[in-house]
Amino acid sequence: MYLLSRKENYEESDITRLQESINEWAKLFIELFEEYLLSKLQFSKLHSWVFYICSSIREFGTINRYITETYESLHKNYIKKSYKLTNKKEIEKQIMKILNILFW
Repeated sequence: MYLLSRKENYEESDITRLQESINEWAKLFIELFEEYLLSKLQFSKLHSWVFYICSSIREFGTINRYITETYESLHKNYIKKSYKLTNKKEIEKQIMKILNILFW
């Protein structure tokens, strides 16, 4: 599955094989871990991978450049740091004020 997902060019048969292997992997993953996790495996990345990655490949091509690092670092730099400056009451308003001061 990993090697199929890293290809530069896809034929429709490759995408079909990838979707089949994703479905097989997801089923096994859920069987193995469902009873141990309180979240009942409600992970957005897992959901996106299982249900949307193949249609995304069809529409946009290779997924080799997909990363979450950018968004995760933005969350850390802007939200987490701002959160630490709040008094933990009406957090959203305080974070927005902090960000407004920093960027305007």
